[in-house]
This record gives sequence, structure tokens and C-alpha cells, in this order.
Amino acid sequence: MDETREQEFVEAILADPDDDGLRGAYGDWLLEQGDERGGFVHAQLQLAATPKTDEAWWERRRKVEAFLDRSGKKWARQLGKVGSVAWGIEPAHLVRRDWFERGTVERATFPNWSQFEKSFDDAWKVAPIREVRVNKWSDAGIESFFQPKYLNRVRGLWLTWDGFDPACTRVSTLFAAADMRQIERLRLFDRMLRPDGWTRLLDCRYDALRRLELVNTQSNGPAVGDLLSDLVDWSPLERVEHLVADASQHGESGVVALAESPRVAKLQSLSLAGNELGDESFAAIAASPYLSGLGELSLAANSPSPAGIAAIANGSQLAGLRRLDLGDTELGVDGAAALASSTGLGSLHELRLARAGTDDATLRALAGGPGLSQLRGLDLWRCLGGGEAVVELVTSDRLENLQYVRVGSSSLSDEELKAIRERFPRKHGSARTGLFEFTTDRDLVP
Repeated sequence: MDETREQEFVEAILADPDDDGLRGAYGDWLLEQGDERGGFVHAQLQLAATPKTDEAWWERRRKVEAFLDRSGKKWARQLGKVGSVAWGIEPAHLVRRDWFERGTVERATFPNWSQFEKSFDDAWKVAPIREVRVNKWSDAGIESFFQPKYLNRVRGLWLTWDGFDPACTRVSTLFAAADMRQIERLRLFDRMLRPDGWTRLLDCRYDALRRLELVNTQSNGPAVGDLLSDLVDWSPLERVEHLVADASQHGESGVVALAESPRVAKLQSLSLAGNELGDESFAAIAASPYLSGLGELSLAANSPSPAGIAAIANGSQLAGLRRLDLGDTELGVDGAAALASSTGLGSLHELRLARAGTDDATLRALAGGPGLSQLRGLDLWRCLGGGEAVVELVTSDRLENLQYVRVGSSSLSDEELKAIRERFPRKHGSARTGLFEFTTDRDLVP
């Protein structure tokens, strides 16, 4: 491979990271060199241009995930070592599937403000870093970050309370900076939203915000439920396309207020996992005309009854949903039957039930009606229930369109694994990892 020519492409992308035509040309060139990264670049560009409600979204998402599961760590390592930078937003030995954006690594973690200041320019020479996590901030760092030098390039911030030194006295300055209007992705974790910080966050100007994540932010913040109730009166919410509000003890009233707000009309994905929500929240989401654009919904680790599950399964406003996550949820036979007889999820391509409370009867009930016949992916990792019931479900004629299943290896005998492979000939994983993935399509599995 002509390393000089590749460097020219990299430098051009760094100079204009928003030019997708340039990235496409880079992908074409890589393919000409026999480098699979070219296919990955094109796959991510296609996915970025595909709304989550589009028929092609699930297949394109799975293809991107397969590339990353197979080669993501290798591609991140190829960037080499730059100071104390960790490529991505998690420890270096892990690879999140969202480290890469439109074919290149765009997220990086810095151990502290000093290292960020020292290494950012060098990191940018290697990859177009658009989102950063700084594990330890200082007063000087908070004030210095909002300089054109950084904000002309950085579009996303990942902030945790643990990242602020106790001596850091001007944390809320971060939320008062006028230049927050350039931020496209804001992720707040671990009690970041104390009352003064939350107020300042809402007072900021955001012209570009598209993704907002609020995870475990309630502990030292507003009263339970107030956070979402406040959001519905926040004008920047009108531009947000992806909202994550997990594990923050939101009350039913906050979720209902969110579902009834016209400001959420642009949402393509919504996650409310781990909030102990019940039937009232599930019903409000299912009935909301403002959430009809959702392509991805996570309600994992909540506490609905079968009636709540049925509301989601039959909600006419969720007709465009492609991926639904009900993991860590007690489905029960009646809840599973509601999904199997669904009248409102006709576009659903993937159902995630990882760690869901399911016994043999519940698994069999999922195949008891035509409501899930369009499914292409089913995640049953660490579900309760015997291997025989798992085999009956994933090989059922009711699920004839399944292309991909994910199951825990510990519950399956050799004969049961063999029966699954007759339907899904390609297998990834092992008994050692406790996970098997099966697929009918060679392009959808590492």
C-alpha cells in the first residue's frame, strides 16, 4: 500500500472532517488496495445517511457492528500511541461500537486536563477527534477548554462527576459558556447534575445539539422526575435526535411529560433503561404522536406488568420502530404473548431480551403468534429457560425471517447447538465467553 497516498487522504480528512465525499473517495482507494477498511468506511457513511426508521437501517447497522467486532480493536491499535491518549471513551482494552464515526475514530479519552492540553494537537494529527472525555479537570482546564482552538474541532463532551477534582470550584462555569452552542453530543454521567449545574445547563445556548445522554445523573440533582419535566420546556430539545436518560430514577410523571411534549418530535432513538418505570410510562410512550419517528427504543431494566408490554406491542405510534430493548425485564407468559400477537410493531427488525426474566413457557409464548414474524434479530443472552425452549423459539416457523440470534452458551447442549446451526450456519463465540451469535448471512457476523 502507498503509505504516502494514504497519509494524503488522512490529512485531507483532518482538514475537512465534515466532507463525506472525501471520506468516500478514501474508502474507494482502500478497496482498490484490498483493505477491508474501505468497505467499513462506506458502510458507516451509508448508515450515517440512513434514518433509523428506514427499511435498510437494521441491516446497515448490523454490517457496521460486524466490521467493528471483527477488526475494531486492530484498527484502533493502528493509530499508535499518542501521549496518554486512549482511543475511544472506555478503557483501552474495550471497543465500543460508537468509537468510530463515518469510517474514522472520532472519540478519545485523556487522563487529565494537562495531558489533554499537551496531547490534543498530536492526537488530531492521527484522527479527527470530535468527542473527548477528560478524566480529571481543573479550574484552568474548564475555562481554557472553551477556546476556538478546541471548539472549532471538538463537537462532543463526555463528563463525569469523578472527573472533577474536589478543589475545582468553578464546575458550573462549564455549563455557562456561550460556546456550548457548538456542541453536538453531550454525555453527562455519575451525578453531574447538581442543582446549580442543572440550572446552568438549561440556561446554555445550544444551536447544534443532536445527542443528549443523562446517565445516573439524579443522585445529587433535582427531585425525582423533575429532570425530564424540566427538559420538556427546554427549547434545544427540539433539535435532539438521540436521547438517553438511563438509571436516573425518573418518575412516571417525568416520562409522561416527555411523551406528551411536541419538543421530542425529532427523536430517532430513546433510551429510558433502569428507571423502574411501570405501565403508565409504557402506555404514554406507546400512545405519543410525537414519538412516531422513533427507530430505536430501550426500556430495559424497568418494571412493567404484561399490560405495559402490551401497550408497547400494540402502540400504533411505534410503527416505524426497528430495534426494541426489553432486556432485564420480567416479561411473563402474558407479556410474551402480547409481543407475539403484536399489531403495532410491524417494522421491528430486532428484539433484545438479554437477561430478561423468561422461563420455558415464556420463550414458547414468543412464538405463539404472527406479531414477530418480521424479526431479523433476536437477543436471548442470559435469558432464563432451558435450551430446548430456546431451540424451539429460534427455529420456529413463526420467526422464519430471523437472520441473527444471540444466546448464552451455558444453557445449550451440543445437540441443541447443532439444531440451531442447521438454521443459522455461521457461529461466533464460545463456551468460554458464555455467548454465541448465530447468523444466516456471512456479512452480518465477524
